[in-house]
Amino acid sequence: MIDGRNLPISIIAGLLSAFLFLAPLTFGKMGFLFSSFTTLPLFVSVLGFGIISGLVSSSVLILVIAMIFDVHDSAEVFIITLLPTLWIGYLVTLRRYDSGCEQWFPLESVFFRIVLFSGVVALTFGAVTQYSTEANILAINDLIKEWMQTTPGLDPNNAEMIRIQALAMANIMPIAMPISIMLLLILNLHIGVRIAGARGWLLRPKDDIPSSTSLPLYVGVIFTAALILSFLSGKIGLVAKVVSGTSGGAFAMVGLATLHKLTKGFQWRNFVLSLTYFSILIFILITGPLLAALGMAETLFQLRKRHTLPPPSSI
Repeated sequence: MIDGRNLPISIIAGLLSAFLFLAPLTFGKMGFLFSSFTTLPLFVSVLGFGIISGLVSSSVLILVIAMIFDVHDSAEVFIITLLPTLWIGYLVTLRRYDSGCEQWFPLESVFFRIVLFSGVVALTFGAVTQYSTEANILAINDLIKEWMQTTPGLDPNNAEMIRIQALAMANIMPIAMPISIMLLLILNLHIGVRIAGARGWLLRPKDDIPSSTSLPLYVGVIFTAALILSFLSGKIGLVAKVVSGTSGGAFAMVGLATLHKLTKGFQWRNFVLSLTYFSILIFILITGPLLAALGMAETLFQLRKRHTLPPPSSI
């Protein structure tokens, strides 16, 4: 509900989102990092004050974009960025009363919908490009050339080198795109929950995220089938890569949550978690599949339910 206290906060959240979205125009490459957090103020607005507050913040963002660019661009931002943010934020704040008991929308259901949305967006992009590797190469060709211009020792005029790099990125794009969308949404949502909670605005009680992040068993079957089909060539292989990337990234998130749960209470917990996050940043191609395997094992064998806390230290 909007009142005199949270209306200014909703407006400020919208203006802050606009600043983050437009950051690349002012800060260049560093601005793209800032723009990754465009949805963060919107999540804070929805999670702290409800969907109406989120709509106000979104309206401010759309108005600013329409003033700087045009209505068409603002409509694209609304469909691609704002709608999923408002939808996810609304689900997180959704509750009902059953026999006088307050029940909140399950966190695992929110997580599953984020996974589903990420896959749908990536599949839609593939449908637009006709799942063509050549089309993907053209889409990222300029990005590769710009990267080579700013990297010492690389010749931006070397067309063959640009094509090789673009081809490598185009081949990994069907897997990386849904994972990137998923991670950005989850990261912004998580930080939004932390900020709203720290300010005392959070409408929803605190969740046990390590215990609540899970996937249905049939997603494991889909992941396995998609992983096998991803080795095929043509459109079937590309679609399978999107599905396997989406479900594999989701299982990696479940694996990370499982690791948090299984290490709880142990003295070496901080070291293991720190090492894991460092490995994710540096050795993602190794750490990601290992976490996905742990997530699959959790889904199959319910490892977290069997976990017991270690006895208190006598030291």
